[in-house]
Amino acid sequence: MINSNTQLQTCDDGSQPVGDVEWISCLFSGVDPTWSDYTAWEYVEDEQSCLDASYAYYGPMDLNGDEAVDNCEMAEKCYSDRLGALQDEGGDVSTIVASGEAWGEEEEGMTAVTWDEECWEWFGGDATVTRAEVEGWCTDLYPSE
Repeated sequence: MINSNTQLQTCDDGSQPVGDVEWISCLFSGVDPTWSDYTAWEYVEDEQSCLDASYAYYGPMDLNGDEAVDNCEMAEKCYSDRLGALQDEGGDVSTIVASGEAWGEEEEGMTAVTWDEECWEWFGGDATVTRAEVEGWCTDLYPSE
């Protein structure tokens, strides 16, 4: 479990996670609210629909356009989806600050949330996913005849 942005994450078996980006390099402030649509996965029946669903899922996470999604981008997407859910519920995302980026006392009207830590806990140890890997997964799942 991560308690601060200076503490290293360790897996349950004592090994270090495989993620390429360190927690300290992952910024959550300024991330816009997003909404993930998972319905594309309901229609996966062949290699092309697998690719379409995969690109729909991973594409918005690729914040730097390098056709790869690292652990930080995954965590930031998770955080931005949380902001989207808050906004859907009528919340004001401009009053939210990530707990790892809140310094000292909260400013009046601002709320520190732990979503950054929760999302990092889920995705911080994940390996980078490349376009070639996604294509390989879909080819393996639906080999051409």
